[in-house]
Amino acid sequence: YLSDLPQMENSLKVLREASYKYNLYNFYFQMWNDILQFYNVRGDTEYSRIQALKMEEEANKVKSMSGISFAYLSLGQSLTASKKGEEAINILKKALEAEDLNPQIKAMIHSEIITAYQQTNKMAEAINELNIQKNIYEQIVNQNPSLESQYSEKLLEIELTYCACYKKLNDANNLLKHLNKAKKYYTPNSFFSNYINYHAYWGGYYQLV
Repeated sequence: YLSDLPQMENSLKVLREASYKYNLYNFYFQMWNDILQFYNVRGDTEYSRIQALKMEEEANKVKSMSGISFAYLSLGQSLTASKKGEEAINILKKALEAEDLNPQIKAMIHSEIITAYQQTNKMAEAINELNIQKNIYEQIVNQNPSLESQYSEKLLEIELTYCACYKKLNDANNLLKHLNKAKKYYTPNSFFSNYINYHAYWGGYYQLV
C-alpha cells in the first residue's frame, strides 16, 4: 500500500495475528518499524516514539530479541528525525545487541547510526560505521557473486555517503576515490536520490579542486 498508512496498519493487524499464531515475530516487528518510518517522514516523530516504546513492551512480552532491536531502531529513527542525534546513537547501538539479526538488518542499523553521526558532525565515526556496513554487503556478495546486481544500488548509496563525509571534511583525494568507486554502480537509471547525489558530489569535488 506504499504510503497509505491506514491500509498498511490494517495489514499489520493481520500479520500480527499470524505471527502470534505461529510464534514467528521477526517480520511483524520489521513491518511495524517500516510503518513508523512513514510517520517520521511526515513529521509525526512523537507518535513514532510512543509506538516504538509500545513495540519494545510487546517484544519483551513475546521474548523476541529481534523485536526489541526493531523497537530500538524505531526509537532511534524517531530521535534522528527530531534532530536528537546523540540520543539516537546510544539507542541505535542497543539495536545491534540481538544475536538473531540477519546481515541486512544489521547493515540497516549501521546506516541509521551513520546518519546520526553525520547529523552531529562526527565524520570520522560515520566513516567507521560506513566501513562496517560496506563490509557486511561485501561479505554477502563474496559468498554469492550473482547477488552483486541486487545490491548495486545499496553499494552505490554507501559510496555516495562516503562522498558526503569527505566533502564535509574538504578531503578532495578521498572524495575522488569514492566517486570513482561509485562509477562501478552508477547508471542513469539509479534511484533518483542517488542520481542527484552522484552528480552533486562530482560538483563538490570540482569545487574543492
